[in-house]
Amino acid sequence: MDDKFNLLKNIRVSVISFSVNIFLVFISYRLVIAYESIDAVGLWSLLMAWGALIRVGDVGMGGAILRFISTKSLETEPVIIRKYVDTGIVMNFTAFGLLSLIGYLILDLNLLSLVGSDVFQVAKALLPIMFIGILFSSMTSVLIASLQGVHHGYLGSYLTVGGNIIQIVCVLMLVPKIGVLGLAWAQLIQFSIITVVGWVLLRRTIGSGGLLPVGFSFSILREMFGFSLKAQIANVTNGLFEPCSKILISQFGGLQVQGFYELAYKTVSLTRNAIVAGLFASLPVLTNLINESHEQAQEFYNKTQKNITRAISLMMILVIVSSPVVSLVWIGQFEWDYWLFVVCIAIGFWVNTIGATAYNLGLAAGKMKNNIFSSVSMLVVLITLGYSAGYLFGAKGVGIAVGLSLMFGGILIKVLNERLLFMLLRQIRSN
Repeated sequence: MDDKFNLLKNIRVSVISFSVNIFLVFISYRLVIAYESIDAVGLWSLLMAWGALIRVGDVGMGGAILRFISTKSLETEPVIIRKYVDTGIVMNFTAFGLLSLIGYLILDLNLLSLVGSDVFQVAKALLPIMFIGILFSSMTSVLIASLQGVHHGYLGSYLTVGGNIIQIVCVLMLVPKIGVLGLAWAQLIQFSIITVVGWVLLRRTIGSGGLLPVGFSFSILREMFGFSLKAQIANVTNGLFEPCSKILISQFGGLQVQGFYELAYKTVSLTRNAIVAGLFASLPVLTNLINESHEQAQEFYNKTQKNITRAISLMMILVIVSSPVVSLVWIGQFEWDYWLFVVCIAIGFWVNTIGATAYNLGLAAGKMKNNIFSSVSMLVVLITLGYSAGYLFGAKGVGIAVGLSLMFGGILIKVLNERLLFMLLRQIRSN
């Protein structure tokens, strides 16, 4: 199975990719703090949080492409694979291009009330660069999902590693000269290069047709929408969790507290994502097993669950224990707000990630009801509990609410989707 799907290679390179990304974020924010202040990190965090809200209109082409082409043969069905890829690429560019433009115009009109007069000019200069970067970032995600779908996810991870190295170089060159604007330009350069190189790599991997995406098909688009719109409710809700938590923090704390929260969230989430990257790299394999052998799917699920539980437990303990040292190195001194946010978010992601294997199961089986319900429920709990705790205890209360919401979402999806796996097995045995 490993040879056929490149499973171990995909997982190994994916984890390396996210590990490099952790180093990138550390260097980027450390330079911004050194040459400007923690408030500049807070401004960047707030603008990116509001900008991320355009994901509400994301049509989910990356997930749809991965879902449909992962069951196709690259050797015998390259033409149909290309049609799915071309359709998804064209649709994603059109939808996200429009969303980015609308998001920019709305945020630009309300910018002064969001950030205040002190940093207004800097924020106004950041906006267009940031939204163009968001567009290219979405294209990168679709291309990497396409490579994962043809079981060459390690190529996508190579792209990510290369892009991160490019961004590190750009950050080192630009941030000392233009501050947080340099971070925005570095990300734009990174994602634009990954988009171009990724497209060429994907074309060579598929080995069918020319360079332009001329395989767009309305019939395939309708087929993909049937899955993507259901899946995207869960994906969008999950994607809104981080920006909504940052917006809540901004309601009860200034840019400095916002900066501490941004650093804490990145400390935990990037470490957690380095682990989950390996899990999601195995999604095409689980999809195949669900369709071909439910018994092997259960065995694969149990093994994955055991590994992910061990890994996340070890890593979150290390994150909590080492966070005071990270504070000293990253910020220059120990900050209680940063440490408290790390503890709350780490405990939340600890429990939440134990449910990530079950979330994967819903994607692989194409049964999105539980994923949608758990994701929406987690976001509702965050907003409700976050506002309540924020009014009572300020930004620290929001941090506690973030941790509790993550725990709730992880437990809920694990209970619901493990029941789903049992039902699938019972169904296949009775036939």
